[in-house]
Amino acid sequence: NRMGFNNEGLVPAVARLVRRPEGLVVGGNIGKNKTTPNDRAVDDYLTCVDAMHAHVDYFVVNVSSPNTPGLRELQDKEPLTALLRAVVKRNVGHPGKRPVFLKIAPVLTSPQLLDLLHILLPPPLDPLFAPPPTLSPPRLPPASPTLPPLPLATAHLSPPLPLCYLLSPPLLPPPP
Repeated sequence: NRMGFNNEGLVPAVARLVRRPEGLVVGGNIGKNKTTPNDRAVDDYLTCVDAMHAHVDYFVVNVSSPNTPGLRELQDKEPLTALLRAVVKRNVGHPGKRPVFLKIAPVLTSPQLLDLLHILLPPPLDPLFAPPPTLSPPRLPPASPTLPPLPLATAHLSPPLPLCYLLSPPLLPPPP
């Protein structure tokens, strides 16, 4: 999460996906490019859906990377509604609809969470929230003296998760 969507790009990713081993479950974590303005973000997500659809088992619409400028603004009601509608429509337009999940920030306000629930109910997608890495301790030691410590992804679940589990279909067991 520290590096955002740090990768070589969509074309090399798809080239690797074509060679994935049989039976390996792979999801496409999709988002906008760092240089794409938010008013054009939907185009980036749809490009990812089109390029990856035949090669992934599910999609994660990522609107929470803290290192992609403006990305978290897409969690607001209007842009998120437009984004999810576009992704779901494009996904359904391909043969073999894939599940679509949503990755949100761990620091949503109560009004943002309520907006999110209004967007998702009735569900335009498979309403499981993939919890992002937490922004709070505990932390791992730094990978090198020049890098800050990495957040530990599963050490602490964000507070909205239990509510989201209650509103989601039974895809996973409830949290402990």
